[in-house]
Amino acid sequence: MSTNTVGKILKVIGVTILSVGILGSFILGGVFAVETVHSGRYTYYTETEYNWAVAIIGAVSSFISGMVFIGFAEIIDLLQASIIKQYDTLRAISEISQNQKWIIQYNIATDSAASNTAVNTNVSNLAFNNESSTHKWRCYKCGNMVSGDVCPVCHNGNGEL
Repeated sequence: MSTNTVGKILKVIGVTILSVGILGSFILGGVFAVETVHSGRYTYYTETEYNWAVAIIGAVSSFISGMVFIGFAEIIDLLQASIIKQYDTLRAISEISQNQKWIIQYNIATDSAASNTAVNTNVSNLAFNNESSTHKWRCYKCGNMVSGDVCPVCHNGNGEL
């Protein structure tokens, strides 16, 4: 199955956002450390603490952004798979219809004059309901269903109702 290049690119972007974003947010948690100043009556000192808020917010936002890109890539891949299945189905239907046309043409070409005469006599014996159909009779010369008194194909006017 062929894959879509846009889907591949979006998936790479999503994985990059996930990995670099999460790793970078934990690094930035240390860079933007929180300094706490403690001062007493005679003492003054500062403490630096790891900034968990920056690290967690950055990691969560990177995870969400990366998963959105990966989700879009997955949707594009599924649509590509659907297009391929539709193409295969249409190709199979086309092959079947081409085979059916060949079979019909082969049967018509191999019919003998006797079988055509038998078909024409059987067709002339058919009764057609005028209320349910717009056709009144079948032309015994060309075999078309005709709604008027004269066949528009072969101009035969000797049809039987």
